Amino acid sequence: MSIISQGISLALGVLFVTAALDKMIHYRSHLHKVKAYKVLQNDGAIAAFSTVLILLELIVAVCFLFVWVNVIILTAAVSLQVIYMAFITYSLLKGNKRIDCGCGGVLGSTSLSWWLVGRNSVFIVAILSIEMFDDTRVAGASDRDVIFFSIIIFLFFTILQNMIRTESERY
Repeated sequence: MSIISQGISLALGVLFVTAALDKMIHYRSHLHKVKAYKVLQNDGAIAAFSTVLILLELIVAVCFLFVWVNVIILTAAVSLQVIYMAFITYSLLKGNKRIDCGCGGVLGSTSLSWWLVGRNSVFIVAILSIEMFDDTRVAGASDRDVIFFSIIIFLFFTILQNMIRTESERY
């Protein structure tokens, strides 16, 4: 793995581990922040969803910090960012801007904005660039990755569209 890939991996590892630890330390506060998004209504679902995301953040963080990076870890990291972007986008489209993003860690906390969606897009590019700068990757892997991540992005927008449609049908 190239020095650039290792540097990006370590930086992302710090980002993910601090975010996960902050959410664990302030778990009840984090649950309230997730509930404020108004995507999930059931407290049990919010707790289960939050716990799974925190555990996934920790797994991704450890793998990035120890530079144990493969397509599964990259997919998990991108998926986390896509989920966060979906929640933020949904809330912004609903006019729900005055809630804490719940980002935690070195990213701190801030109110929702389109800037956060852009920032998470940059994180996705950084995650994907780990493989781009990896001089040991298998030839042809990038074509598979482009197709795979295109499908993830398509699913993100499909889910978001369904969430918006379902919400508009309520009113």
